Amino acid sequence: MKSRTLGGVRGCVIAAAAGMAGLLQMGWMQIEAAERTGGPSAGAQLDVTKPFSGTLKAGASQRFSIEADAGAFVHGLVDTQIVQGLAGEILDSDGKVLRRFAGGVVAFVAPKHDRYELQLTNAGSGAGAFQLSISILRPLDADVAPTGELISRKLQQQSSSLAAGTASSDDFWASVAANGTPLIENVDGEMLVTLLWRGNQHTRQVKVLWSLFHIAPVIELRRLGRSDVWYRSFKFAPGTRFEYTVAENPPVVAGPPMVQAMALMATAKADPLHADSQGRNPAELFASRSRVELPPVLQDSQWTQARKDVKQGKTETFKLGERRISVYTPPGYSRQCGPYPLLLLLDGSAYQGLIPVPTILENLIAARRIAPTVAVFVDNASVASRAADMYPNEAFTDLIATELMKQVRAKYRVTRKPQHTVIGGFSLGGLAATNIAWRHPETFGAVLSQSGAFWWSEDAIKAGRGEPILTEGPLLDPRIESFELVKRIARAPKAPIRLHLSAGLYEGDLLTANRFLRDVLTAKGNEVEYHEFPGGHDGAFWRAAFADAYLSLAAAPPASGSHTCYTESVSTTTSSRP
Repeated sequence: MKSRTLGGVRGCVIAAAAGMAGLLQMGWMQIEAAERTGGPSAGAQLDVTKPFSGTLKAGASQRFSIEADAGAFVHGLVDTQIVQGLAGEILDSDGKVLRRFAGGVVAFVAPKHDRYELQLTNAGSGAGAFQLSISILRPLDADVAPTGELISRKLQQQSSSLAAGTASSDDFWASVAANGTPLIENVDGEMLVTLLWRGNQHTRQVKVLWSLFHIAPVIELRRLGRSDVWYRSFKFAPGTRFEYTVAENPPVVAGPPMVQAMALMATAKADPLHADSQGRNPAELFASRSRVELPPVLQDSQWTQARKDVKQGKTETFKLGERRISVYTPPGYSRQCGPYPLLLLLDGSAYQGLIPVPTILENLIAARRIAPTVAVFVDNASVASRAADMYPNEAFTDLIATELMKQVRAKYRVTRKPQHTVIGGFSLGGLAATNIAWRHPETFGAVLSQSGAFWWSEDAIKAGRGEPILTEGPLLDPRIESFELVKRIARAPKAPIRLHLSAGLYEGDLLTANRFLRDVLTAKGNEVEYHEFPGGHDGAFWRAAFADAYLSLAAAPPASGSHTCYTESVSTTTSSRP
């Protein structure tokens, strides 16, 4: 993830997002359903923008007709908690079986435009209910210029003379330098962004590292004929924001993927023709990133800036094994008051820097939007151990929910009420926070997940999903991308937790997984607030959205009086949000 407070930002961008799939754009569909009871089928149009609930008798089947275009990714989730022995098949219009499954995830890529049939069969001995969520997702590949195709009108005007390599490109590059890169155009009502690089006779490859994972964390530019122009064009939604660096002729080295990733990053630098790079020392560009912001430009939250008239709290630290724990106490904190609401955040350093949570809390408290709150920031034991800790596992779950919480409660006057105890994180931290709360709802009653990495599965990790991805292309493999935590939650009884989930439109299978988690939790009756933003795995969006996200979960301020000596109430701020 991109965080200026976590040294090695670009490494985090590649490693944390390894294996992100092509951008999936959500499209809802209509399906037809009929229960087979031995007689004719009676079809009915069903809108699956909401989860579909049904009941199957023992030995009965129910069919769903799904129309999908060639290459579309059809993905569904069946809650089989009640129905035991549920089996399913995907068939094409000729009756050919494409997939078989036994409960859980339904996933296939349509080989052609057709009307496919999803058939669910209750192979158990008794009748039972089920819930089904289905989505059709279209890869971004259809919107990306294929090799040799020029969709930038500005490049089209120069293409003939430039591609031949017979005319000087100096005038073209002078124009580009005067306006700055990348090229941004409105093409048929859509925002087209064209990344550019000026090569030379030695340029053999140009790679871009960016915070959008709809293709991969690393993409390659294409050469325009024999010219020195290297380019790539993409269409984006209004308000899209991303950062990128460019690597020319990155070295190819032997060794594991992480070593190759480090070699790539060694040559990556900010775009020298970007407006922010003009006049800077070339050496500084290797420590910088270039930013693209399409209108309407993302505005930082009003709550992130420190204010002179707002009192500040205090932060203390202690060690839990090899990891540092920072505890923030609000202005006026006293052990004679409270107990205080508790906010616990993984990747603690980032939530004190890139996302200035202490400042956000102080501003919200001063504005009487939330109750005075104690915040605990959990640092990683090491960069190398972060992923192993964050992937759902008993050791880390018990460390946070049991050992750490025991120490925090012993040292500070904090609540024991789960509805006033929020756990949160971004990316893998969002995955871990959700798992911890789901496993320990008696401790954590609310989850704040920002771009949670719910793509996770044990099979995916064994297959190398956690390794850096250095090439682009469709990476989603439904055989291993089974969204395992989502499946576990779907199959288990409802946990009494509230959640705020957010994900970027350009986060690939991470976006898909967040949408399915939302659907599963909604079907179970959990309180879920869900948001999508026009960006990728980008800390700027997490920073701007954190205050509103926490407001949806936080304990309400005292109804009257002052914050001088806070007394716990039972209210949350959900009903009082603007």
